[in-house]
Amino acid sequence: PPRSTLFPYTTLFRSITVAARPRVTLHQDANLMTFPYQFTDTSLETILANFMDPAIPGGDFQAYRWDPVQQGYVITNSIERGRGMWVIYENTAKTAEIANLAGSPTLTGSLLGGSELIQNRSGFNMIGNPYNYAVPVNQIVGVSAANPQFSRSFRELVDLGFVQSFLTYWDPVSKDYKFVDSESGLLEPNRGYWLRVLTTDDLTISYPPVYAEWTPEQQRRAQKQSEWVQNDKQWRLKLTARTNEGIDSENYVGQAANADQARRMRIFEPPMAPGQVLSLSVEDSLNGAPTRMAQSLRDNSGRHEWKVVVEAKEAGDVTITWPNLATLPKNVRLRLEDKAANIT
Repeated sequence: PPRSTLFPYTTLFRSITVAARPRVTLHQDANLMTFPYQFTDTSLETILANFMDPAIPGGDFQAYRWDPVQQGYVITNSIERGRGMWVIYENTAKTAEIANLAGSPTLTGSLLGGSELIQNRSGFNMIGNPYNYAVPVNQIVGVSAANPQFSRSFRELVDLGFVQSFLTYWDPVSKDYKFVDSESGLLEPNRGYWLRVLTTDDLTISYPPVYAEWTPEQQRRAQKQSEWVQNDKQWRLKLTARTNEGIDSENYVGQAANADQARRMRIFEPPMAPGQVLSLSVEDSLNGAPTRMAQSLRDNSGRHEWKVVVEAKEAGDVTITWPNLATLPKNVRLRLEDKAANIT
């Protein structure tokens, strides 16, 4: 309505958190997902019935879960609340499709009740938000089998070296991994994540009650945002690998302000997604054992060297770029050497 001198008003701008509906988007090829609902039938053939193509007998999707014992993918046809899974979707249009979940999805319990306990093994594990609201990563609580009488906040789990500080999710649009900082990041509804356990002992986690703004359970506490700032004491060089069929863009080498920050900023390279054709990683070591990293930072100034490895599952050229080179300090010089082609 037009502004009136008799009835003045003020416009307020606020962010309102809205619950996710029981519907999902399946993109062509790989989708790293989770389902925060209770169903009358937990089989994916029932839950994803609205995505089924009658012209394709047996459906047009395949699902996989990660087996941390076998360290590989296994086929699955059922869901587990609080766990992530891969859904590989094929449709004739080769585009994303949105549909309601079948199987009578309902929410389980109160948002204030927390979640079931989720056991994770050493190495990578696939987890997922058990709610239809986003929850802060730093509110997850965990218990290590090595010290089961104490429950720890996620920040404490990171400080004690039980888990890495970053979680990883799959972007089905760019077909590339992205990372979430546990200090300020959120676990989004319907999205699966990789969690890396750094110890040999099992780690059991519990998701927090939901205190999001505009939910029936009051307000969530404000999130403190932490952003990386390039300067003389801390800097990161972004490395991107690209082919005609794939991309791996979120990889970094650089220097941290101190040893604690270098440890907290480690990001392990997750297993390749089903159908993923390209991966770039940085070779590093953890407790003397070689491992692949997506981010590897040093904690002291001076000369540094990293060994970068590219794995391509299809023949053809791979282009390596460093798109944020201009943001590095002026006193930093970098050189990229291709050992195989003898190119510098």
